[in-house]
Amino acid sequence: MHPLAIRAIGTLTVEQITPLIIASETEGHNFVRRLWDEYASGENRFDSEGSVLFGVFDGEELVAIGGLQRDPYVDIA
Repeated sequence: MHPLAIRAIGTLTVEQITPLIIASETEGHNFVRRLWDEYASGENRFDSEGSVLFGVFDGEELVAIGGLQRDPYVDIA
């Protein structure tokens, strides 16, 4: 096992995320599939201001994923 590293993901590939989709769906969850579907369609690429997509990597293997979005209902002056 390599040291785990958290990195921003610029481009997410289906090869990277497929093992996470399978694992999450095996446990009865669909949130990773939904993240991928929205990313692949362009609906949400986590590329707008205040957004970022992070991955946890074991070497080059993606082992966890999560994104942050700026709240569209909060007016930041």
